[in-house]
Amino acid sequence: MVVKVLIIEDEQTVRDNLVAYLEDEGFVVFPASSAEEAMELLGCDPQVAVVDIRLPGMDGNQWIS
Repeated sequence: MVVKVLIIEDEQTVRDNLVAYLEDEGFVVFPASSAEEAMELLGCDPQVAVVDIRLPGMDGNQWIS
């Protein structure tokens, strides 16, 4: 089974490292730099989301709600 992971992280280095690690472990990863960008990726139907709480604009808590 392929597990799809949505990553919402505004710091590019952190986001890139998470993507690289998870892809190496066999996950399909959909990165987003903001909660607003992540809303557009919900069509990818992720099973897991890794969400930074402190984001510009809509924060991680708002996105989770």
